[in-house]
Formats: sequence, structure tokens, C-alpha cells
Amino acid sequence: MEELRAEKTELESRNLDIALLRDQTRAISSFSWDAKPGWLFGWIAAHIPNDLRLTSASIERPIDSSTWKVRLHGVAPREATIASSALREFQTALQTGEPKLEISKPWHEQWRSNLQSGATWDLDSTGKPFLIEGSLR
Repeated sequence: MEELRAEKTELESRNLDIALLRDQTRAISSFSWDAKPGWLFGWIAAHIPNDLRLTSASIERPIDSSTWKVRLHGVAPREATIASSALREFQTALQTGEPKLEISKPWHEQWRSNLQSGATWDLDSTGKPFLIEGSLR
């Protein structure tokens, strides 16, 4: 009889330990962060064409949304054909590659707007600026 009581006490102690571990797991899970922003930055670093330079990037998620808003600013080479080829390649990779970014403002939209306002970039030694905006689920 004494052995059964000891075994019962040990099992109750184990159940209590398991319950505490479950509570800790739930608490940790509730405070966990979505890994998408860090993952996307890593993906961009591995896939951005050599001709492009990213100058800033932001990935934000409104509290009431499950969609991440992505803004990528950078510079492309001054030579328009090289720049447009690299930007087309990068944007296509963002859309059809693993991120599956839904583009809301493609790079060529900013170029068109800048050219209509008189920008030439002829004397700009850093290159042609670009902006790509989109959303990530």
C-alpha cells in the first residue's frame, strides 16, 4: 500500500510539472513574433541582382491586419537598359519566387513619374533611384 501512495505522489508531481511546462509553452507562444520580416530581408540579400543597391527597406504590419506592407528603396545603374533589366529581374523574383510579393507600386511607375516631372539623372553619380511597394501575406 505504501508503494502505491509513493507512486501516486510521484505521478501527481509529474503531472504538475507537465502542467507548468504547458503553461510556459502557451505564454511563450503568445509572445512569439512572425518571422516573415527577417526571412524576407535574408531572401532579398540572397536574390537582389548585383547591379542594384538597396538603400532602405521597411516591412510593417498594421495591428488589425495579417498582411505585411513592404517598401524597398534603392538605386540602379545609370545605364537605363542595364537598370531596367535588373529591376525587372528583381521584381519578377519577388512576385513569382518564394516571397510571392503582391506588387502595388512597381519600379517603373516611379521612373515614369520622375521622368514626367523632368528628372534626368544624367549627373547623378549614385544611379537611378527606384521604389518597389507591395504586400506579403
